[in-house]
Amino acid sequence: MSIKNNLRSVKTRSYLNKDFDSLRADLLRYVKSYFPDRIQDFSEASVGGMFLDMAAYAGDVSAYYLDHQFRELSVDTAVETKNIQNLLRMAGVKVVGASPAIVDIQISFVVPAAVTDGSYSPDENYLPVLIGGSAAVSKSGIPFEIDDDIDYAKKLNRKLVSTYEVGTRDSSQNPATYIVSRTATCLSGRQTSENFTVDSAFTPFRTISLSNSNVTEIISVFDTEGNRYYEVDALSQDSVFSSVLNSGPDQDLAPYVLELIPAPYRFTASMSLGSGITTLQFGSGDAQSLDNDIIPDPGQVALPLFGRKQVSRVAIDPSSILGTSTLGYSPTGTTLTIKYRYGGGVDHNVDADTVTEFTRLSLRFPNTSSQATNSRVRASISVTNEEGARGGDSAPTIDDLKIRVPAARNAQNRIVSVPDLLSRVYTMPASYGRAYRAGVAPSRVDPAVTNLYICSRDAESKIIVSPDTHKKNLRTYLNQFRLISDNIDILDARIINYTVDYTVTVEYDQNKRTVLQAINTRLKTLLATTNFQISQPIVLGDLMNVIVNT
Repeated sequence: MSIKNNLRSVKTRSYLNKDFDSLRADLLRYVKSYFPDRIQDFSEASVGGMFLDMAAYAGDVSAYYLDHQFRELSVDTAVETKNIQNLLRMAGVKVVGASPAIVDIQISFVVPAAVTDGSYSPDENYLPVLIGGSAAVSKSGIPFEIDDDIDYAKKLNRKLVSTYEVGTRDSSQNPATYIVSRTATCLSGRQTSENFTVDSAFTPFRTISLSNSNVTEIISVFDTEGNRYYEVDALSQDSVFSSVLNSGPDQDLAPYVLELIPAPYRFTASMSLGSGITTLQFGSGDAQSLDNDIIPDPGQVALPLFGRKQVSRVAIDPSSILGTSTLGYSPTGTTLTIKYRYGGGVDHNVDADTVTEFTRLSLRFPNTSSQATNSRVRASISVTNEEGARGGDSAPTIDDLKIRVPAARNAQNRIVSVPDLLSRVYTMPASYGRAYRAGVAPSRVDPAVTNLYICSRDAESKIIVSPDTHKKNLRTYLNQFRLISDNIDILDARIINYTVDYTVTVEYDQNKRTVLQAINTRLKTLLATTNFQISQPIVLGDLMNVIVNT
């Protein structure tokens, strides 16, 4: 009995061919093997050659786009600008433009002299306050703006913070005027404002693009009703840090108080990698409706089934669930006023003595001053920069942004280890108080508590106990990054003043005073506080080594 074999033979095929020539050669070999009696002419001008070329071309194109799409999935191999920007955003790398330059300028006024407690000094009735936002310009036309107000009458330990010297003297050789100077930090770039009219139609996640490219800072965003929109890293961030002027006795060490305030009106800002245009994206909530739900009520979007026994197929918009204030409010039926600063680059690093005049100057004088004298003081202003500007740089290239991806992926927005805690302490803005040294140790009372020891420095660079305002600001700042199970106690580091006694025998041919002075200088360098951390021991062997080798 014979068994008929109905199994079809498996035709050999290759999946390794990707380019046109290899695909065509494999197709030609396939056709000649399995269809030798159908088509025999496969020249370029024949119909068979045309079919082979078309099939090889289709395979070549498919292979190319398959490889291209696979390469676009990685930031290292992607070449399309939009894909690179999306990959950078997912990795946490923010696209930025050219950076502005920073320069310290010295601003001087000629102020009348006055007699106070039997001694001559500048008349405080004519010491102005330089309002923030005043702008100076360099000889090459680069604008620089002052951010904060500068009070020339400010005192520290009953002494003027401003430096002054005698300008002119009267016939009795007594001071008649003083030249009062203070140093201000300026940022390069131009400041402008744009108004955007928003229609009354509610649009979730509304976007607005600014007209100028290379925006370095969005200063403020207000609507017609006076609501302020805060910039956040993500729309899910519902609170921001705010600065309040410190009026306490420790305002010299911590000028501002750090507060955490809610931000129901907020936006995110992103810059286009190709055009450099900045786009603002707002939330999805409707400020015109009452919405107090953190999570939307599904019952509000359910189908109305009352009195109906059958329901047809109904299309549902999933975005209706996002109409909540959880992600912030979207502006509706208002006018937005956006104030921002733009501009930067390498050419903003101007040389010394090139910032010489003001283009916009705002001064505020005490009420006890006279207008005539105020005008003379205003007209006597002079400005210069003793050092060149620094920090200005061109916009990072795509390759520069790609290099930042590994570091951004390893970064974390929380405190887990001791280095994380110390880095947060040292990177808190200095306007809220500055920790000169910080140390971490486990608590001896409660093992679940971590003790954070800090100390600060005063205006004379002496180590002092950190002010209370600084500790409160640090508590507010660290609380946003610590794990929920971590407990941190902020304590004062113990400050110890000590002396070093040593006895040496000086060789007979050496000057004893010179040798002792050299030893003291080297010991002072070795024992400088900049070389020590909290709880770091003083090694006596190092002291002996310095003395012996002098």
